[in-house]
Amino acid sequence: MSAQIKQGMGPCCTPLIKGYRLLTFPDGSQAGIMGLDKIFDDLHKEGKKPGEETTAEIIRRLEGNNYIAPFARKKYEEAIFKEYVKFCVGIKRL
Repeated sequence: MSAQIKQGMGPCCTPLIKGYRLLTFPDGSQAGIMGLDKIFDDLHKEGKKPGEETTAEIIRRLEGNNYIAPFARKKYEEAIFKEYVKFCVGIKRL
């Protein structure tokens, strides 16, 4: 399988979609979203630290390419906050 990933293939021989990733919610469910890694990178370059305002900004930017149902917004906020904290810790930005 690692050879597939190196050649631009995902699991089960599907092509990888640039900018696509799965977001895992606190209850274990998942949703596919586009552009989260770029948004994290951009916010990092802007010096934004994890918090409510940054999470709201991430959601706002995500909504340009992703549908976030109003009833699921809180789940997205929780999952995105955790992911951005992990991102910042990974690059020692907290």
